[in-house]
Amino acid sequence: MTADPDLLDEVLGLTAVAGVEAITAPDLSEARRHWDTAPLVVLDSALAQAVRANRLGRRQDVMAVCRGASSTDAPDGLRGDGIDGVFVLPRDSSELLDRIVACRDEESMPLGRVMGVVAGSGGAGASVFASALAMAGTRSNRRSWLIDLDPSGGGADLLFGLEADQGLRWPDLHHAGGRLSPEALRDALPGVAGVSVLSCDRLDSGDPPPEAVTAVLAATRRTGDFTVVDLPRAASPARTAALAVVDEVLMVVAEEVRAVVAAHRLAMELDAEPASVRAVLRSAASSGLAPDKIFAALPVPVVGRFVSEPAVRQALLQGRPVGLRRRGSLVRLCSDLAEGIADEYWGEVAVH
Repeated sequence: MTADPDLLDEVLGLTAVAGVEAITAPDLSEARRHWDTAPLVVLDSALAQAVRANRLGRRQDVMAVCRGASSTDAPDGLRGDGIDGVFVLPRDSSELLDRIVACRDEESMPLGRVMGVVAGSGGAGASVFASALAMAGTRSNRRSWLIDLDPSGGGADLLFGLEADQGLRWPDLHHAGGRLSPEALRDALPGVAGVSVLSCDRLDSGDPPPEAVTAVLAATRRTGDFTVVDLPRAASPARTAALAVVDEVLMVVAEEVRAVVAAHRLAMELDAEPASVRAVLRSAASSGLAPDKIFAALPVPVVGRFVSEPAVRQALLQGRPVGLRRRGSLVRLCSDLAEGIADEYWGEVAVH
């Protein structure tokens, strides 16, 4: 973004070296078309001031450039308030080239998978399943994200023993939008055992804004990692935004009559959304329901079954992540599902 032809030539020379396409915008009206989608924004100092005044929207990877020989040539007050870096050209040409190459490499990475998890009824254990699935993703030679969108769930950080750890929660990201840096986001979140956790806050039970949800999930997908989204049962703008992004939804269904009836209704509601839905059964020994009867009662395919285990309850009581222990039907099922996602193929996973 510049109307200075000499400055434009210098930046275009760097993009040519990096082997990336540069979209030029001499003014704000042209820049608005690409503001949210461009991997990197490079603008001159005059337009940096205009961007602030016209509120194009907060995003990351915005660099200001000016021409000169030393840092004293950069206008005062450029850094901060939406500007992530200031480069004086030609002195800082190599540093700016490094930033351009880094964004190019990020864009060339294969996109990761985003999987939603939702409870078919209250008390189905979907949040525990979501945390175990995120842990399973780390065993597929990748990192994982757990994105908590259920403000009534008490906070996903509790499932990992991270409730006292520093880091961002959803209230800190309510004004996020546009394009977020995945690495900056990961560095700002609490995490354990390869899973980064974005949790709702127990003191702020509001729904995450849909614009922020879209920006966060776009960032996690760009990493090539595995993302699990803990969805609320109740319809909300945040859930709608997530369902437009996720590749598939796993609905956790307790093997109880009322739970199956409730899950049937929710499955029909979710089926109207872009994401496809599959069911996972949580066994209840005293339910008396045969699995084949449940299969027939649900309008979506069943891809697996797990049982409630004392080891899982013990891990939750001790604040340990579910899934560190690599035994049990829950861990085996989540590993099967994660491997299926890694292969980009969804077959009918054998019922455990």
